[in-house]
Amino acid sequence: MERNLTQEEEKIKSGILFCPSDPELVALKRRTHNLNVDYNMTYEDEFEKREAILREILGEMGDGVRIQGPIAFHYGKHTKIGKNVFANFNFTVQDDGEVTIGAEEC
Repeated sequence: MERNLTQEEEKIKSGILFCPSDPELVALKRRTHNLNVDYNMTYEDEFEKREAILREILGEMGDGVRIQGPIAFHYGKHTKIGKNVFANFNFTVQDDGEVTIGAEEC
């Protein structure tokens, strides 16, 4: 289910100047940063738990995604990761715009 974008997120999507201190964007960043911490506190073999956290963080995610960790997403919801993507440790995504990693189909 796709969520409604805020006015500032519409600006981000359009590639125009946005206000990063917008209260809704700040709340999204805090939520994502807290989820980053949750993910980073999991063990590598906790595949289901890691997948569930990534699905909360990301805008879209395909099957078979494995990220070593630690991770750092800024907003998370502006990032799409396609099927069967592997990312090594210290994976950082500064998604102040739309980011697509891997195949476009998720």
